[in-house]
Amino acid sequence: MRNRLGPAAAGLVVTWLALVFLAYYYVHKSIGLAQAVALARAAADLAGVALVAAVAGAIGLRLNMAAESLGDAERFAWSAGAGLGAIALLMLGLGAVGGYRSWLVWLLIVAGLVILRREALAWLRLGWGLASAARPRGRWESILLGYLSTVLGLVLLNGLMPPSAWDALVYHLTGPKLYIQAGRLVHPIDLFYLGFPAMGEMLFTLELLLVGPVAAQLISFLYGLLLAVGLYGFTRRHLGRASGLLAVAILYSGSTTLTLASSPYVDLTLMFYTLGAFALLLTWMEHPTALGLVAVSWFASLAIGAKYTAVMVPAGLVLVLVSGRWCRSLGRWKNAGRLAALTALLALPWLARSWILTGNPVYPFLLPGIYWDSLRAWWYSQWGTGLASTAPCQLILALWYATVWGVEGKHGFSATIGPLFLGLIPFLAVGWRSRPLAERRLFRAMALFTGPSCLLWLLGVATSALLVQTRLLFPVFPFFAVCAAASALGLAKLDRPTFKLAWVARGLIALALLLTLLESGLRTVQNRSLETLLGFRSTDDYLAGQLGWHKLVTDYLNRLPSDSHVLFLREPRSLYCQIDCRPDALLDRWWHLRRTVGEPGAIAHQWKTEGITHVLLYRTGFQMLRAEGLSDPLTSEDREALNQLIDGHLQEVERFGDAYSLYAWRVGG
Repeated sequence: MRNRLGPAAAGLVVTWLALVFLAYYYVHKSIGLAQAVALARAAADLAGVALVAAVAGAIGLRLNMAAESLGDAERFAWSAGAGLGAIALLMLGLGAVGGYRSWLVWLLIVAGLVILRREALAWLRLGWGLASAARPRGRWESILLGYLSTVLGLVLLNGLMPPSAWDALVYHLTGPKLYIQAGRLVHPIDLFYLGFPAMGEMLFTLELLLVGPVAAQLISFLYGLLLAVGLYGFTRRHLGRASGLLAVAILYSGSTTLTLASSPYVDLTLMFYTLGAFALLLTWMEHPTALGLVAVSWFASLAIGAKYTAVMVPAGLVLVLVSGRWCRSLGRWKNAGRLAALTALLALPWLARSWILTGNPVYPFLLPGIYWDSLRAWWYSQWGTGLASTAPCQLILALWYATVWGVEGKHGFSATIGPLFLGLIPFLAVGWRSRPLAERRLFRAMALFTGPSCLLWLLGVATSALLVQTRLLFPVFPFFAVCAAASALGLAKLDRPTFKLAWVARGLIALALLLTLLESGLRTVQNRSLETLLGFRSTDDYLAGQLGWHKLVTDYLNRLPSDSHVLFLREPRSLYCQIDCRPDALLDRWWHLRRTVGEPGAIAHQWKTEGITHVLLYRTGFQMLRAEGLSDPLTSEDREALNQLIDGHLQEVERFGDAYSLYAWRVGG
């Protein structure tokens, strides 16, 4: 006969067990308070991004921007991308009407999730299905999936750290911080980057209001993940599963791409929308619908909203649409016109924002605007200093130099992209005639689409030293990855019974991936990211390790009186300032003042009139250009005038090694 436990006895059992557990773990703490707080903070950051992603995916599915004929991977990626663009546009509207309030943003996001709960669940099911289907087929796929899961895990770990990337501290997060302080879109200080298109910054602003700066940083990881899924789906649809996995691995084989995925930059955002616009265009040409053309234009407009260099995206789309076997159809020309007009219309809000804030819709180019004149335009462009004038050989062999000599953070292309793009792409011609007609048409369309962007990059590299950056070519790197993957697999056509060239290629690819993984792992260990995530190291200690003297300087500035106004010279980073800091964003402040105001005494008088109380001199910044071998427009007279201003009008309040000096006004100066 079964004994039945009465309610009183059951309550006694539960009470006893609870008492024992509470008493035991009160003494034997499995996790300390610092660790619990750190893990809870990381969970909140992840939850904030996941919530936005779910709402974005739901919006994309509701809008049906990704045709149901596409595979699950592409529907998952393009739907989320379309929805993120809609959310960014909503944030732009909120900023225009002064609606940057945390409670309001939370209300809108939660309401969106409730209203679109069915679509959100459908989008999440797509993602779950993709994760469940990600089972390797054979040893080679195990290597690729193992690499991608590990390296993206490291990217996520680093993305959960406090933001420390240069451009994030200069403007990507500084702009959103200023917007939130004002409650609306503003351009309150001489920070010209705030006039750029701000699609990415709108999402950073959203996450700052929802959770905080780390969640804002994780937007880049979200786009990196969506880019990987979208690239896999696109490549698999056209070239097969093996090419899809390999293309994603190659794209993430360079350490700079991985760094961008863990920092609040917009490069991966631009890569994502560039690839999405092209993929959706090919889908539309196979199954033309009015909504399909809108989807292509929407993605192209979001690329422009992310970065000005995307101006070549609609140009490439039009080229694909009117060239080759389609050029004989008058309808294609009409649709090309519709595509261009619709893209311009959808991009108009981002250009209107720049126009309202600065007086120039394409600020700071072509037209005058706030904080801008011909002197600053020359400083910013420095035409005539590019490789065409200084190193023509490097211009001819630009991709070679960008690959071999390009190093992240160093002068000269400034990116580490890995050897696989340059090593594999030339072999795309192997067995070209034996490739299926559909593949050859795909590669021709890709060449037409990427051609304008490549030409624009080469023009910039040729004309200005400031544009010798591989990052400016990153929008077309997903297409390079597709070509490299197809080339690697195509080498099997050269195999012989005694020599398997395809195996050699696989071995070298695996070696390149292993070395990138090793580099990423060692950098993560060096940065002590895991210790910080688990709460064994404070975020202040982490930032001190990443930023050095800059962290100590900002901590000191934040202890100044709240009514202090600090002017920076040769220091563009001001994100962590809690008082009024005026960054030297273009690093030209002293040079520009010398040519517009003139003598040190007049400059000091102007600063006093503007209410400046302190001047921060980044001594290392004045030596950077020379140390990197770049021409410094500052003359010896300019440097001597700065010394005169310091000696005659300023007194040093604090010195931070040989890196920084903080000055206040000299009594009677």
